[in-house]
Amino acid sequence: VFAESTVAEDNAFSPSWPGLHPVEAAELWHNTLLRPEPRNLDLLLDAWAHAWELRLSPFALGPLTGFERLVFAGPSAIAAVLRVFLGRNDLAWTEQVTLVATPPAHRQLAALTTAVLNATKPTRVLTHPQAHDLVGRPVVSPDATPEDADAARRSAT
Repeated sequence: VFAESTVAEDNAFSPSWPGLHPVEAAELWHNTLLRPEPRNLDLLLDAWAHAWELRLSPFALGPLTGFERLVFAGPSAIAAVLRVFLGRNDLAWTEQVTLVATPPAHRQLAALTTAVLNATKPTRVLTHPQAHDLVGRPVVSPDATPEDADAARRSAT
């Protein structure tokens, strides 16, 4: 989520993260456990958007084929492609999709796609400085950062 190059197993946020006061951490954990878990994709995406204080907008993706490579930028585009891939056996997430996501919130949504789709390989998630020589049709939603949008649009089909 935070685009760290490496992290220790026992410190997933890196040494630079100040952490939480133990009382605040216990309260946060307790309150999180009291909330009902999302029962469908829309509720999960709503919970994600609420946690990051963002709003996902409807985004039309168009038809996809199992042979097409795609480069996405923007949380609304990521959510839209996730909805399309969910339950489709003719599409291969980790082989077809690259996500350009630099802000932590966008990266968390990108990482969440791997779990939602039960993918056995990691999702390709790049920050805009890492996004070089990408191949695929660019798909950019209006909520992408300008840098992420430019990186995705530079991809070659």
